[in-house]
Amino acid sequence: MPKPLTLRDLATAQGALRLQRALGGSDEQTGESLLIASRFLKDNPELGSLQVGRASSSFFDHNNPRVGLSSGDPSVLAHELGHAADLGLDRSLYKNTVTPYSRSLVGLMDRVALPAALATSTLFPQKDSTRYLNYATAVAALAAMPNLYNEAKATHIAASKSNDYLKTIAKLAPGFVSHSIESLSPVAKLQAIKYIKDMPRQQQAIAMSALTATGA
Repeated sequence: MPKPLTLRDLATAQGALRLQRALGGSDEQTGESLLIASRFLKDNPELGSLQVGRASSSFFDHNNPRVGLSSGDPSVLAHELGHAADLGLDRSLYKNTVTPYSRSLVGLMDRVALPAALATSTLFPQKDSTRYLNYATAVAALAAMPNLYNEAKATHIAASKSNDYLKTIAKLAPGFVSHSIESLSPVAKLQAIKYIKDMPRQQQAIAMSALTATGA
């Protein structure tokens, strides 16, 4: 069984070629990945043992020192290494408690936002339901902040290690937007219900139909 590829390995020609065989990609991309790995290793030598390998989707594992890559695109590698550089490999309150619980809370709120908001708007007077929905929106926004900060910080770190900051930002922007939409989904649902509940009944039915049709 081959030895797992580490960031220290990836900062060598042999390691970069090994990653290319696993992920594909052009020789130019492989060379850029080698440079990115070298830059991260120079600035963050503690990441040398970080394992790097192929995966169905790209990620940085918070609980195990591993980066998974689904593409040979060096900007994707830089982004995931940016997460590792930001969060570090050692256990911490931020990495092992705040970050994962933030994601869990966002996921939970996203599942219950719509039925909970509908129940609130039905069971309470208009003024009270608006206040409660605003409170819930504030909680959802606070829960999303660590996720958004993680993604923004990793994107900045990735771009700063690349040869072209703005080009890398542009390549990673769709992923950041996707993460932002996912993280802020509970906020959008709660605010949508807050406005829909005050509409005339006929418009309310149309708006609710449109909201549920979008998968909310």
